[in-house]
Amino acid sequence: MPKLTTKTGEIEVSAERVAHMADRMFRLQGQGRRDSFLAKAKARIEAGHGRKDDAATVIAREGGA
Repeated sequence: MPKLTTKTGEIEVSAERVAHMADRMFRLQGQGRRDSFLAKAKARIEAGHGRKDDAATVIAREGGA
């Protein structure tokens, strides 16, 4: 399972969720919308209340594990 390491710990997500979020980001029209979607996910993670979808979005976009 892919993991995203944060200041507060690690968030484990399934490979299926990462693939789903990658597909969702691909379907967003325009680079600005993709960047905004990623920025919001990162902001929630940094604030300490990120969801598994947020972690999957960051992993899908940046390949971070």
